[in-house]
Amino acid sequence: MGFLELLEKGAKSRRHSGQSGDGGLGETSSVINISSSAALFKLSMNTLAYPTSKAGINYLSKSMTIEFAVNKIPLRVNCIKPGIFPSKITGTRDELEKIAKEALPGGFRPAPAQRPGRDEELGMAAVFLASSAGGFTNGIVMRVDGRLALVNP
Repeated sequence: MGFLELLEKGAKSRRHSGQSGDGGLGETSSVINISSSAALFKLSMNTLAYPTSKAGINYLSKSMTIEFAVNKIPLRVNCIKPGIFPSKITGTRDELEKIAKEALPGGFRPAPAQRPGRDEELGMAAVFLASSAGGFTNGIVMRVDGRLALVNP
C-alpha cells in the first residue's frame, strides 16, 4: 500500500516526540474508508458492482485493521457506512426525501429517521474517527444511516 509508509512514519514520529496524546499507544495516524449501506441490502439496486465494491471496502477495512495490529503498525483503520445521503449517484435532497419516507418495491423499508442524512452528520463521524476522541476506536464499520440498516437487514 503506497500510503502505508507515510502514515506509519507520522504515527511513529508523534509517539517518539510525546505528542501523540493517546497514552503512549502511538496510534495517531488514521485511515477512514467510506462504504455504503448498500453493501448489505438484499435488493439488486439494478447494479452488481456498487454493493459488491462497498462490501469489499468493509472487508478491506477489517483486514487492514487486523494486519496492522498483528504487525504492530501503529495505524487505526475504521470505516464509515453512510445510508441515504445526497450525492451524484443517489440524487438530490428533494429526491431522497421521498425515498427516506416511502417503501420501495422489493421490500426496501423507509429509514426510521424519515429523512436523508446531512453532510455535517457524515463529516462529524469522520472528525470523531480522525481525532484523539476516536483514538481508542479501531476496526469498526460505523453506520451513519438514520437506522436504515436496522429495518433493512
